[in-house]
Amino acid sequence: MKEYHISVRELVEFLSRSGSISNTIQESVSAIEGTRIHQAIQKKQPQNYISEVTLNYTHKLNENTIIVLQGRADGVIKDEMITIDEIKSTRQSLDDLQAIDDHQEHYDQARVYAFIYAKQHELTRICVQLTYYQIDSKTEKKFLKELSFSELETFFLNLMKDYEQFLSIMQTSHQKTKQSLHNLPFPYPNYRPGQKEMAISIYNTIYNKENCFLQAATGIGKTMSSIYPSLRALEKGLTSKIMYLTAKTITKEVALNSLQDLRNLGVYLRSVIITAKEKICFMDECICQKEFCPYALNHYHRINKALLDILENESNYTRECIEAYAMKHQVCPFEFSLDLFNFSDFSISDYNYAFDPKVALKRAFETKNDYILLVDEAHNLIDRARSMFSATLDRTILLICLESFEHKKGKLYRSIKKLDDYFNTLIQNEVFKQASPEIELIEQIEKIKNLAYPILPKIKIDDPLKKTLEDLYFMLLDCSRTFDLYNDDFITYLENQQLHFFCLNPKVPLRQTFNKVNSAILFSATLLPIHFFYELLGGKSPDKKFYFPSPFNPHHKCLLVAEDFKADYKHRQESLNLLISYIQKATTYKSGHYLIFFPSYAYLNLAFEKAKSYFKDIKLFKQDSLMNEQDKDKFLFEFKTELNTTKLFFCVLGGLFSEGLDFKGDQVIGVIIVSVGLPQLNPQRDYIKVHFDQENRGFEYAYVYPGFNKVLQAAGRLIRQEDDQGIILLLDERYLQKRYCTLYPQEWANIKKTNIMQIENQIKAFTKK
Repeated sequence: MKEYHISVRELVEFLSRSGSISNTIQESVSAIEGTRIHQAIQKKQPQNYISEVTLNYTHKLNENTIIVLQGRADGVIKDEMITIDEIKSTRQSLDDLQAIDDHQEHYDQARVYAFIYAKQHELTRICVQLTYYQIDSKTEKKFLKELSFSELETFFLNLMKDYEQFLSIMQTSHQKTKQSLHNLPFPYPNYRPGQKEMAISIYNTIYNKENCFLQAATGIGKTMSSIYPSLRALEKGLTSKIMYLTAKTITKEVALNSLQDLRNLGVYLRSVIITAKEKICFMDECICQKEFCPYALNHYHRINKALLDILENESNYTRECIEAYAMKHQVCPFEFSLDLFNFSDFSISDYNYAFDPKVALKRAFETKNDYILLVDEAHNLIDRARSMFSATLDRTILLICLESFEHKKGKLYRSIKKLDDYFNTLIQNEVFKQASPEIELIEQIEKIKNLAYPILPKIKIDDPLKKTLEDLYFMLLDCSRTFDLYNDDFITYLENQQLHFFCLNPKVPLRQTFNKVNSAILFSATLLPIHFFYELLGGKSPDKKFYFPSPFNPHHKCLLVAEDFKADYKHRQESLNLLISYIQKATTYKSGHYLIFFPSYAYLNLAFEKAKSYFKDIKLFKQDSLMNEQDKDKFLFEFKTELNTTKLFFCVLGGLFSEGLDFKGDQVIGVIIVSVGLPQLNPQRDYIKVHFDQENRGFEYAYVYPGFNKVLQAAGRLIRQEDDQGIILLLDERYLQKRYCTLYPQEWANIKKTNIMQIENQIKAFTKK
C-alpha cells in the first residue's frame, strides 16, 4: 500500500482556491514576521489556550493508498466547547472581511484541524475561530462558528474525494514514466566523441548530490548529454523534477526537440514549457485584474477543472497545448502553466523562474527539494544574475508622485518629500559611492511602502494616480528585496539622478538557490576561463569542473589572427580601408555567406557605410538595434537562401545573431570578428574592475573575460556539424597578447598569424587542402 504525506495547509491551498486573479498590491507577510505575530497573540491568551498543537491524521483513501495529513493548529481553546483557533497575519483591511469564509482556504484549513481533533477526541460538536491580525493598524478581528462532527466529516470526505482525482492521475503517470525510463537506451545510434563522458559526469554529479560546471564545445550534443542522465536519475528516484533553464528561445526549442526524440522511443513524461506572461497573455494589454480580463475573473473557480482535463488527456504541455486548454476553460494561460509545473517531471523555462527574487517559483524553492537544475548557455547567467539581484531608485518617479500628491500633502507626501530631500543631498555631493545603503534610507523606503500599501486599493483603477503610486511602490519593493541580499559583493552609487544598488558578484545569492536543490548542472560551449565562471556562478568545493573539447576535425576551419590590424577605439577611423581590404580578401575565396561582427553599433554602422561604397555587386545586410521579431525572421531567412551567392551580414557581438543560432552546412562559411569584444566603458564595469582589483583580476573580470566570451560565441556560429568547413578571421592585434593567448580553447590549437599581404595565399592553401 502506497503512503503519501501532505501538510494540511498545502492540501487546502490547492483544493480550496477561489476568486479572481489580481495584480494589485498584495505584499505577503514574511515567515519570520508571521511567526513573531503569532507568538505575540498566543502569549496574550488565557491559560485554557494551548498553542501550537500538532495534529496528524492517517486516512485510507482507497485499497491501495494511505494519506498522512500533517499540521499544527495555532491554538486549541479548552472551554465548555473546544475551539480550534487559526491565526492569519494580513495587510488587507479588516473592513474587507465580513464572513468566516471570505478566505475559503483559511476557513477550510481550520475545518480540517477541527475534524482531526474532533475525530481523535470523539467530539460531536466543535468550534472553529479565525483570528485576523492587521499588521499596519495592529488590530484584530475574529470569526467564530460552531460545527457538528457530521458536518466536518462530510466536508473532509469530499475534500479527500477531490484530492483522490488528482492523486490517481499522478500515480498512474509516475508508474508509466518509471516503466518507460527503465533500461532506457541512449536515443541516438552512437555517442559523439566526449558525449558519453559528459553524460556519465552529470549522472555521477546528481548521484553524489553535488553541482558541476561543464565547458563542452559545440558538436558534443550538450542538450541530450544533460537530459538523458537526468532522466536516468529520475527513474532511479534520485530526483522528482528536472528544471531545464535557459536565457533564449532557440535553446528552449532544442530542449523540446530532444524530449520529442525521447518520446519517439516510447518515453512517457509530463513536461511543461513556461512562457513569459506578456507573450502568452490572451489580451492585448497584460492587466491581471477581473475588471479588464475575463480570464482573471473567477480564474480560481475554474482552474482545478482545467487541470483535471489537461492531466487526463495530455502529457506534453507546450505553449500551444496550454493555450488551447486555457481558452477552453477560460483561465489565465500563464497561471495555468505555473500550476502544471507542480504536476510535471520536466520543465523548460527562463533563468528567472529559478533565480530572480521577483518571479522565482516559490512552489519550487520554498524548501529544500530533490530537484535538478540544468542551466544551459550558463555563460549568460552572470550578467543576468547581476540584473536580477540589483535594484534602482529613480528620482524621476519620486518627482512624479510629489506632483500627483501636491493637492493633498499628507503623511505619504511628506515621506516621499523626505526621500527626495535625501536625493538632493547626494546630488550636491556630485559623486556618491558606498558599500551599503544607509539605515536612514532603508527606514524611509519601508515607511513609504507601509503608507502606500493601504492607500493603493482605495484608488480607482482608472485613476492615473494609481499607476503612479504603483510604480513607486514596486520600485521600492525591488529595493527592499535587494537590501535583503546585501553583502560585500554589492555597491551603492549615484548616477544621473538614479541611486543604484548593484550586485558586483552574484555568487552568494546564486548559491542560495543551489543549496535548495539536489544538483545544479551548469554547461556551455564557452565557459572559459572556467575558474572565472566557477567563482562568479557560485561554485564551491566539492563542485566539479569539466572540460570536453570539440569532436570536430580542427583542420576543417582556417583560423587566422591579423597582426597588423588595430581595432581599438582611437584607430577605428584610420583602419577602415584596411578593414575593407581584409573583408574583400577573406570573402572572395569562395561564394557564400559571411558573418562580420563588431563590438558596437557605432563601429558596425561606420564599417557598413564604407562597405556599401566598395562592395557594389555583393548583397549586404545589417543588424539594426531596433529589430523586432519580424525583422529578425527576415534577416535569418537570408541565410537559408542563395547559398552559393556571396552575402555579407554585419552584426554586433553579443547580439541576436552571435549566439544560440545553428547555421549548419553552407548557411555560413566564414566569420570575421573585429576587435576583442571588450564591453563598453561604464560605471558598473569600472566598479566591477575595482571590486576585483584587490586580487589583481579587475580588468580581466570586468572586461577581458566577458568580451572574449562574446568572441568565442560568435566564432562558434561557423562549425556546427561534422562536415562543416570555413574560415574564422580575428581582426585585432591584441589577440596575440599573452592575456588572450592563454584563453584560447583547445580547438584553436591550429591558429595562425596573418597580415594583409599573406591572407590571400593562406586561405587559398586552406581551400586546396
